[in-house]
Amino acid sequence: MYVANEKDEQLVALIYRSGDINHKSTVRCYTRQGSAQVMMDFKERPNTDDSVVVFLPDIEFREGETKHFVEVEILYDGVREMREAFTVHLKADENMVAETQMSKAIVYIEEMDSVADVTFPAVPQVVSLLMYDDTAKSKENPHPPTGYPVVCVTACNPKYSDYDKTGSICTMENINDTLTLYRWLVSAPSGSDGVTSPMREVDSNTFFTSTKSISLDSIYFQAGSRLQCAARAVNANGDAGLELLSPIYTVNREEGLCQPRIPGTVGAEPFSAKIRYTGPGDPDHPNLVRLTVTMPHMDGMLPVISTRPLSNFELTLSLDGTRVGHHKCSNLLDYNEIQTKYGFITEETKNPKVIGEMSPYQYSSALRSAKTLRFYQNLNLEACLWEFNSYYDISELLTDCSGSIGTDGQVRDYSGTYTVKFIPCTAAPGQPYALPVICNPQDPIAFDMDIRFQQVSDPVAAEFSLNTQMFLLSKKELWISDGSMGFGEGADVAFTKGSEIYGRVMVDPVQNLGDSFSCNIEKVFLCTGADGYVPKYSPDSQEYGCLADSPSLLYRFKILVRKQRVMVACIFRSLISI
Repeated sequence: MYVANEKDEQLVALIYRSGDINHKSTVRCYTRQGSAQVMMDFKERPNTDDSVVVFLPDIEFREGETKHFVEVEILYDGVREMREAFTVHLKADENMVAETQMSKAIVYIEEMDSVADVTFPAVPQVVSLLMYDDTAKSKENPHPPTGYPVVCVTACNPKYSDYDKTGSICTMENINDTLTLYRWLVSAPSGSDGVTSPMREVDSNTFFTSTKSISLDSIYFQAGSRLQCAARAVNANGDAGLELLSPIYTVNREEGLCQPRIPGTVGAEPFSAKIRYTGPGDPDHPNLVRLTVTMPHMDGMLPVISTRPLSNFELTLSLDGTRVGHHKCSNLLDYNEIQTKYGFITEETKNPKVIGEMSPYQYSSALRSAKTLRFYQNLNLEACLWEFNSYYDISELLTDCSGSIGTDGQVRDYSGTYTVKFIPCTAAPGQPYALPVICNPQDPIAFDMDIRFQQVSDPVAAEFSLNTQMFLLSKKELWISDGSMGFGEGADVAFTKGSEIYGRVMVDPVQNLGDSFSCNIEKVFLCTGADGYVPKYSPDSQEYGCLADSPSLLYRFKILVRKQRVMVACIFRSLISI
């Protein structure tokens, strides 16, 4: 066995001859590649006559040769990798004079920049960020829901389901999990015939997401997608070790946070865009034009807003500089890329209107990057609604946003005298009317008509509301009635212990919308105030009822979440809901 350093440039191997040295002897000394590759790690000695070594015999004026040194050139490839090996072989010549006793030697090449000999003691797990605090539970349901990031949990992460067994090994191996290197692999959902697509590495980073971090954003997968993460261990010295792949997980086809109104479909959803002049009295943004865009959110979908035409989304969402130069007034710019005074993305990483976290680790800077949080702070996940706001002055709207100025309410004046011409057409007596008309046309009859068009202003947009109301009832007969008599007197404000409570959502009958709308209950909360506080929902007064955690609430439960039972509070003290 020989050991060579990658930068030694040369290995010298000894061939020793023993026994009768009175005759000439030749052997062939050649190499074979192993993990070390020819012309990448060493230069080959071929299994040809070019690799023959000759031992001269013992004669009267010269002693016979008993040893020869053979040189093999070692190449430095500059690649960080594990120790590699190749073999050196001896083969007797065709005269069969030499008898080889040891015909093979192993040569190890020690790498200058070797991969650290560290690896995780077990394969990583992929879990939804919703289940990050209970990864063991994800084994029972290994299908993460759509619409929320997934996280790669290594065996050296304290959140790992078997960390009580793997933690000590990680400490002994001196693995620093905060330095772990991650990759993600995704494939499209399986077809109806069961055929699956191969797993492919996700490498399309966007201006607000990364595919090389511990978590993977929900825009990269959909219901039925197959997910896999790869984690490479790194020791405390910063040396990277071996990579391990997680099992393949399939995203749940049933559960999600914000699913479309019609399951399995994706289409144009209604949105609202408003423009308003703030005026001189606005304390924060005086004399600016405020743009507000709101739109519903659906799992896996990404809202894109720009005052310029959109095309080639792979390039538009990437870190390419054309995005910054082309879409100056859009939500495609991070706050440090904005060239106007304000933009749709700010340096805030949390929605100031939301108290606490609506979902686990929603605003975690350790698991999600700051640029990701800055983008998603515009999403009210509880209401499944995006809202983007920005402020511009007139100069910016014209120069940077490609805007133009027009006069509101201008119509052309068409008032005047108009000439109307009728063509009489006579038919036979008793002939019934039919199309096309069968008659004899006569000469036109003309007369003048004075018409004055009244100029009116455009209609003022009004906010439309369904005026929904929720009633809590103790009488079942009222609950199942048609509601035509109302529930004013039957609605209850207090209930005795152990009584059944019936909830009903009603629409103001004045609207008389019939079948032109549908009303679904997406989430139901149950809460009670502390120290006599009565929860109220009034966002303008910074009161959010049961929707958000608050010190004013004694208890708060989420008792119904449509198509996502994992979010429902099932246990309270000794009570268990089924």
